[in-house]
Amino acid sequence: MRCSVVRFLRAASRQAIRITAVALLLTLSISLRTDALTANRKAIIVANSAYAHTAHLPNPPNDAALIGSRLEALGFSVEIRTDVTAQQFSDFLESFASSLDGNTTVVFYYAGHGI
Repeated sequence: MRCSVVRFLRAASRQAIRITAVALLLTLSISLRTDALTANRKAIIVANSAYAHTAHLPNPPNDAALIGSRLEALGFSVEIRTDVTAQQFSDFLESFASSLDGNTTVVFYYAGHGI
C-alpha cells in the first residue's frame, strides 16, 4: 500500500511540475510581449537525466528542448546544459551570472531530480 501511495505522489508531483511549466510559459508568452520589458533576454536550462544512484530519466532532455524552443520564440537567448555535475553546474551559473547586466530578463528552468 505504501509503495502505491509513493508512486501516486511521484506521478502527481510530475504532473504538477508540467502544469506549472506550461502556466509559466503561458504567462511569459503574454507578459513578455509588452514593450516595457527589456530586449535583453537570456535563459538557462539545465536537464539532468543520468544519475549514478537512480534510474535514468527519459524526459528532461525533451522538456529542456521544448522549453528552450519556446523561449527562443519569445526572443530569449537560450543556453542548455545536460547531465552536468554539481561543479559544472556551479561553473555554468557563475559564468552566466557574470554575463548579466541590470537590464537583463532571466529565466531559469531545471528538469531532473536535482539530487
